[in-house]
Amino acid sequence: MKYLPSPRILGFFIIVLGLLALGWFWYFSPSLNKGVVYENGVLTAGSINKITADTDGDGLQDWEEALWKTDPKKPDSDGDGILDGDETKRASDLKASPSEELPEEPNLTEAFSGAFARSIGPRILEEGGLSGISATDLEGIAGYLPSPDSLLPEPEKLTSGDIIISDKNDSAEVKEYFSDLFSIYQKTFFALKEDDLTILERTFREENFKELEKIDSIIAAFDKSFAEVKKLPVPRGWENFALTELAYLARTKQILEKMRSSASDPLVFLILLPKRVETMQQVRKFHQETGTLLAENGIIFKEGESAYQLFQ
Repeated sequence: MKYLPSPRILGFFIIVLGLLALGWFWYFSPSLNKGVVYENGVLTAGSINKITADTDGDGLQDWEEALWKTDPKKPDSDGDGILDGDETKRASDLKASPSEELPEEPNLTEAFSGAFARSIGPRILEEGGLSGISATDLEGIAGYLPSPDSLLPEPEKLTSGDIIISDKNDSAEVKEYFSDLFSIYQKTFFALKEDDLTILERTFREENFKELEKIDSIIAAFDKSFAEVKKLPVPRGWENFALTELAYLARTKQILEKMRSSASDPLVFLILLPKRVETMQQVRKFHQETGTLLAENGIIFKEGESAYQLFQ
């Protein structure tokens, strides 16, 4: 099924999805973190101190001050009587009153890379480097990451009242429905020049998040497909297929929209990649199971028929 990205580049994402490596890379890369750990492109002996220092003793290390845009030389940057370290804790920790204005949460990529650098960074710079980092250490840092679903809005709930159900449900009508469904995808997904995983792979390979703009056409294809599939009359008895198909289209669109907006927060992008791949695999399995069910009902698409591709 062409609108589902090919598995040919999944190997790339197995590598990219080493999320812990991103935290180290983001924090120690001279191109992304100018002057914090590197000076003139060289890792300095004083980097450990730069990572762990809390110059003003407010509970925020100096790198954290940069994230929160507070003054590393003033323990109470805004002069409100609350130490910066206390003020930037999560609301549940701060026990803030409803009227108290809390600072905006920092970028997830920055926050994660900071946590990584704080707990693991100094030890990487010590003798032994990465060899001194245990699996337990990495698991602890990984626990900081949110789940993909927590980054997405609630999926749209659809019922049989949201689709058109046809009482014509003989074999010919069912076969025509799936042929029409595939025709919709031919006009939307098959018209695309490249799939989203190809774009996402290139985005990271070239470190050029402007490439994410090209996902807009794919999001539009999902949006149009959803609208067209929803209007397509479903033979009675196949409502569950239509509702599940629509749910997958809607969820994939949500994932892509969130990834599209992650140019300033690449870790969100990476966390959602497994969800995109997982959804792709679920759709393939769903279509294959549907093909088997159709065959059991005597409805078979031969290899020469275009809709045959839907169930492969």
